[in-house]
Amino acid sequence: MQGETQALRPDAVSDLGRVFFRPVHWQSAFEETVERLSQAIKLGAVVVGEQLPSERELVSKLEVSRTTLREAIRALQQEGILRTQRGRSGGTFVASDGARILSRQEAKRIIDHMGEGLNHLIDIRAAVEPRAAELAAKRITPAGVERLRRLLEQFRGVSVNELRRGDSLVHITIAELAASDLLMDAVLRVQSRLHDLLAFLSVVPTPKAAARHESRQHGTIVEAIAERDSDRAREAMAKHIAATEDLLKGLMKRGSSSLSGSRSEPRAAASS
Repeated sequence: MQGETQALRPDAVSDLGRVFFRPVHWQSAFEETVERLSQAIKLGAVVVGEQLPSERELVSKLEVSRTTLREAIRALQQEGILRTQRGRSGGTFVASDGARILSRQEAKRIIDHMGEGLNHLIDIRAAVEPRAAELAAKRITPAGVERLRRLLEQFRGVSVNELRRGDSLVHITIAELAASDLLMDAVLRVQSRLHDLLAFLSVVPTPKAAARHESRQHGTIVEAIAERDSDRAREAMAKHIAATEDLLKGLMKRGSSSLSGSRSEPRAAASS
């Protein structure tokens, strides 16, 4: 009858229920602070031997209480990541960033431990990072262009560990230049959780080949952003991410057989 409203079918409502009534992923301020400090260290914003910003500055920037910050720092001290130095030149310093290249068996164990969660991270990365590059191209300033180009130049010809750090900083800087806090949070979380596996892939098939391949891909992305070509920036980042995805999924599919033989892969080494 014309003008009559129609109720949603029960099965449609039931389907929506599965969307909303899922396990809750919630972090306390303490957990979020630990994660943020860990990300800064692992992804190279603060390096070994460097002092963290003052307590007052961190409380202001993170918008947490002094108690929460101190508890987070204490937790990272217990893990050997931070150390506190007393006296006039005292403060909290980075003791270790845990930077190392995984063995084949360690990479396999991480993949097994992550299980289906690794697929979810790969999916999020493929959805988020090309969009970040696209938005960065639309919103970049001349200072931002200079910053990206300086980063690329700074990490040419560095060690394998530094290569991974440089790669992370390029991706994070692009996300920052996209000017979206939610996008930035997603990129930080994925980069942090995939960090060790991406470092492992940084040396497939060899460190020098990986560095050359990585430099070319990053250069293509950065130049597209610098020229404000948002479509090309998105496509270049998507291609870059897809190469890494192929390698990660290859490791997942082949399991231990992919890690027990040569490091050579059918595709050129993917930068992360």
